[in-house]
Amino acid sequence: MVLGFNPSAFQFEPTTSSTGDFPTTGFTSGLLYCQAYSIINVSIVCSVNCKLIVRQSPTQADEDRTLLYETNITADNYFFKRFQVKGSFYMVEVQNTTSTLGKITLSSSQSLNTNFSASTFLNSKMTIDEDTSLMRNGNDYHNDLIRGMHFDFRKINIQGIVDSNSITIPTSEFTLGLETNFTFNSTGVVTNLQITGANDNQPAGTGARTIEIDGILDTGVRQTSTFDVNTGTGSTGLNFLAINRATIKSAGALHHNEGVINIQESGSNVTISRILATENVSHQAIFKVASDRQLILRDINIAGYSPSGTLRVIEVDTTNNLEYSLGDFKVTTNYTQLSYNLDGLIPSNNVVKVNFIPDTPIVTGDVLINVNVNGIECPLINSYPNNSLGS
Repeated sequence: MVLGFNPSAFQFEPTTSSTGDFPTTGFTSGLLYCQAYSIINVSIVCSVNCKLIVRQSPTQADEDRTLLYETNITADNYFFKRFQVKGSFYMVEVQNTTSTLGKITLSSSQSLNTNFSASTFLNSKMTIDEDTSLMRNGNDYHNDLIRGMHFDFRKINIQGIVDSNSITIPTSEFTLGLETNFTFNSTGVVTNLQITGANDNQPAGTGARTIEIDGILDTGVRQTSTFDVNTGTGSTGLNFLAINRATIKSAGALHHNEGVINIQESGSNVTISRILATENVSHQAIFKVASDRQLILRDINIAGYSPSGTLRVIEVDTTNNLEYSLGDFKVTTNYTQLSYNLDGLIPSNNVVKVNFIPDTPIVTGDVLINVNVNGIECPLINSYPNNSLGS
């Protein structure tokens, strides 16, 4: 390094860049001096799946390196990010996460400009990830979540409906949308589809023909899969711990499922999700958080008419099956309509459910309850160092 060095406003760095063949061993640069600049810029696209790793160091010694950032990048997806390096040196590593030779275009540069503004169209999805500092004017953030504009954040609606015209109201505590109290099973058994409608079948049934199941597997990973519908009981081949939503995706001339569709744990036949006849979508008030996500609960909206009972929002700690009440709300025949701020954080793997607890052992009369819990699914807080400008 040279004392009194006067850097240009921008400088391309060939030693931390690579273009052409991408071997199975990946790419690793050496530590490069960068203290004369405020930020570094990394742009990459690769024809195979890869993992980008950026490290920083106060010295040029490998043993002093610390992790600055890492992320997995899907093949043929463009990635760009700016970083503030809190050290005199940085290095770029790209791991080939496949066993296949690929092509790579990796460009690294240094800049005096500390501008972290994002360049995007107002009607396009945000291609930057959750670790990016972003200020964006033009769209309402909540509306953009509903439209699915942000890749790493997702609007969640936990909807539960109970209608005495559709089911026989249970005489004891039950989870909205089911006729039993949902109890978390940590074992992870194969999940079955029970199809009761004679015309809910492939390939020419007049009722439901395919169903999409969105749930959490026993690995903690979110899984969305579509299955053929056929009258009777059959295995999905997957171990779902909870179903967040089930939807009919195709149907015959009826344009809906003819009969009730139950999604059950094999062996015990415990129902964990259901689609009532003609409804095309499940309405159980259950949501399980994936192992790599957190859930922010914003508020609950309740509209209900029922002989006196209590709606209870419950968090289930799945490590020990303990249940915690997050809010209790009375529903009566005076017609209850209210909104309430929950403002809670549900950790990864936990479950949120809404139960109805009758005041008397037997509920008689009309019951119609509609509950919607609004939330935002977020990535886990990363363990990278504090890289905020000005810190």
